[in-house]
Amino acid sequence: MNVVYVLKQVLQAAGKRSDYVATMKWYNEFGGVYQDPFEYAGTTADRLRTISLWRLVTIYFSSYHLLGFG
Repeated sequence: MNVVYVLKQVLQAAGKRSDYVATMKWYNEFGGVYQDPFEYAGTTADRLRTISLWRLVTIYFSSYHLLGFG
């Protein structure tokens, strides 16, 4: 996880953080896709664990300015 901290700083310095955050949100299904009528009511443990980790990384990258660093 240390590499996430370093990568975030490098992307911020290069002015590319917002582009990467937008891409991460798309790949990690932020905002979700809602079905009408709702057909799929579950997930697997692997999918939940994988998406949850990368969603947290996306939130960490997105909150850089909220922490007063940029």
